[in-house]
Amino acid sequence: MKIGKKEEKAARKRAEYFYKKYGFSEDNIPTPKKLEEALWHAAAEMRPRSWYNLKRYVMFDQYEKGFKKAVERLQKLSNPMTDRKVPLMLKPSQGPVKAKRKRMKNVPDDMHAKLLRAALDKDDKPLAGSLYIARLIGCRPSEIPLLRVLDDGTVYVTHVKGSEAGDRGIDHIVKVSSEHLLQLRKAIEAVSKEKVSKTPFEKKMDNRLRELVKKIYPRRKTRPCLYSYRHQLGSSLKEAVSKGQITRSEAAYIMGHQSTDSLDEYGDRRLGGGLNVRAAVDSEKISELVRENHSEPPRNDGPVAASSYGEEFTI
Repeated sequence: MKIGKKEEKAARKRAEYFYKKYGFSEDNIPTPKKLEEALWHAAAEMRPRSWYNLKRYVMFDQYEKGFKKAVERLQKLSNPMTDRKVPLMLKPSQGPVKAKRKRMKNVPDDMHAKLLRAALDKDDKPLAGSLYIARLIGCRPSEIPLLRVLDDGTVYVTHVKGSEAGDRGIDHIVKVSSEHLLQLRKAIEAVSKEKVSKTPFEKKMDNRLRELVKKIYPRRKTRPCLYSYRHQLGSSLKEAVSKGQITRSEAAYIMGHQSTDSLDEYGDRRLGGGLNVRAAVDSEKISELVRENHSEPPRNDGPVAASSYGEEFTI
């Protein structure tokens, strides 16, 4: 049982919290059957994705401790809240599956301007830098502190969407206009000054953004978060694809996806607002990294050399 290297520490910590919550100890050993029952009941309190990750983490922890029978048993366990084969009367809760928190999937220009100005007025430069980067690049929030501007002026995005099979994401290189590049360098520098702590960078930024939004838009029920900007990029990419300006493969590459189908989960082309970024590698390299639909996952051998995109484009 393996998981990504970056997840191992979080997996052990999450598993220990799970054991403690369900009363496992030296006097109450977490046997395979007891673990299965605990995870079964936990499904009623969690969103499906969160439950799936918890199951993976517990399996990883049990595997590390040498309890292979527990791993084998949990491997067969499906989420009782979403498994149609489980009768309603036998589910751990009669209520509906816990709803996923709603978040905006586009950020209008005027809203972005207000949020950016409020962050600067508050002298929260790391948050202001994060907002600028999210708007310009549209990368995953956890990728923001990993951005690097290369010697040729292109931007290298290190992906964090790792998986055991290696089929979830790619490092990619994008290009922005010279006008935006200057501001981007300042934003990256501002982000780098955020103090390192146990709380993940993206969570700290989203917490501070949430407080900012509450003050500016106290009556809004659905509020923007840093990931909203990624959906905004998805909208703009879909719009560009529909107009024949870029291919679906290029759109997937800019998003850091290995599959063109992944773009379907993001945004709405009717909400597109023009592209600020373009792929900084040629179509041949993109075809090596991005797969069409459900073909075999391509290899991702790490950084690739950036090539010229062509004439400077207007933002």
